[in-house]
Amino acid sequence: MPDVRFLTEKILEDAKDGMKQILARADSQAEDILEEAREEAGTIWSRMKERALRDAEAEKRRILSNKTLEEKKKVLAAKQGMIDKAFDMAAEKLRTMDDEKYEEFLAGMAVELSTDEKARIFVAYNDRSRLSPDFIDHVNMLMKKAGKKTVLSYSDIDYDINEGFIIIQDKYQIDVSVNALLSSQREEIEGRIVEMLFL
Repeated sequence: MPDVRFLTEKILEDAKDGMKQILARADSQAEDILEEAREEAGTIWSRMKERALRDAEAEKRRILSNKTLEEKKKVLAAKQGMIDKAFDMAAEKLRTMDDEKYEEFLAGMAVELSTDEKARIFVAYNDRSRLSPDFIDHVNMLMKKAGKKTVLSYSDIDYDINEGFIIIQDKYQIDVSVNALLSSQREEIEGRIVEMLFL
């Protein structure tokens, strides 16, 4: 049965590999920008020899500061783009996962997130053809193996989700759509990705 942490670590590993490539390109671009800024500052310095040393130093600092700020903005935009791409890739991996593995993943999530009570489950229309006819029976068997008393049945209420499912219980609903899963994990994972990128 797939483990959310295993999937999370896999997403982090894929994101880290992709981000390393982008960071290498970004570092190369950053060096080019710094070199260009140094050359420009040197040219301005030469033209301003006649002026007071204080004015020339101020201009040089201003130019370097602006170039550095532009460089930082470009690098930050590239890093944020990579974070977004990593989550898009994770969602795509879930969407294109082998049907059998995807069914086991959903079954595992249902078992993990259900409480000890009767519940209904709404499976996204896009996923219904991916799941075997005995999906609910399989999930209920896994519930018993896990020592849970939950018994799931299909819901007759429709929800607007593309992939995944929603567990409907008496007092609350648990959104286990792909978008909800990624959103709930994004803050924690994004913090780790940012640490990897900025260190």
